Amino acid sequence: MDDGPHGIGVFAAVLDDRVVAEVVGEAVPRGVFTSVPQLERAIYDYIEQNNTGPKPFVWTKSTNDIIRKVNRGRAGLKMPPLPHHA
Repeated sequence: MDDGPHGIGVFAAVLDDRVVAEVVGEAVPRGVFTSVPQLERAIYDYIEQNNTGPKPFVWTKSTNDIIRKVNRGRAGLKMPPLPHHA
């Protein structure tokens, strides 16, 4: 994804972090692991079991819609707005 002047690449990185947190939370909710390889195996097992029919993520909003929403949040934080696409 293009980082461009809008920081959308940063948004994608945050989304990736959220997905990783979700996978780890579901794969190892209360497990006790004595090694990193043991934890990795649990995560890979979870992904293998739950990725048999993957669906691509489809953006339902335009870039401008997303930037408008981000700018509402930035205004609440008294930050300057991001520019809109022409």
